[in-house]
Amino acid sequence: MGLVNLSLIVIAALSLGFLTKLVDLEVDNDIDLRGMGCLLALFYGLIMVYTIRNVVILSSLILAVIIAVIATGKIDSFSHGIGVGTALAGTLILGIPPVNWPLFMFFLITALLDEIASDLADSGKLTGFLGKFFKMRPFLELTTLLFSLYTYYFEFWVFIFIYDVSYQLTRLFVLHGRKLRDWDVENRSG
Repeated sequence: MGLVNLSLIVIAALSLGFLTKLVDLEVDNDIDLRGMGCLLALFYGLIMVYTIRNVVILSSLILAVIIAVIATGKIDSFSHGIGVGTALAGTLILGIPPVNWPLFMFFLITALLDEIASDLADSGKLTGFLGKFFKMRPFLELTTLLFSLYTYYFEFWVFIFIYDVSYQLTRLFVLHGRKLRDWDVENRSG
């Protein structure tokens, strides 16, 4: 993994995790993005296209995740439709890069497992330790780590790990900031 490739992977993963979670927070937690949700989704779609085209080794992984979220009905808002639609349209227009189909299927299965298991946990069908564990969507993270350790292609795990960290930190900072703002408003008015 060269320095340029690593830099692209880190920047893409950080920005994708951040932008995807911001759009999620607008949709799921009524965070006011002042009408910017569709624009942010467009940006994350373009970043996916750029990453698929310029870090070709990750194309199988990114395309598998896109197909998994579509197949499980996770595109639950117009904003996410814009983001994923941009990623798919851009990839189709510019041409699908070489895809390692067995690797694509491997990542597709694990991404589908993550989505299905997290749905079961979110709906309360899986509770306790298993419910908490599956809400974290561990399958793709673990399989990319094992695959990276086995093949010495650490791009896969680095990408997913940094994406997940960025996604979770965005959630924490935005929701924590919202709580602090709400607390401040309550205390100033009281």
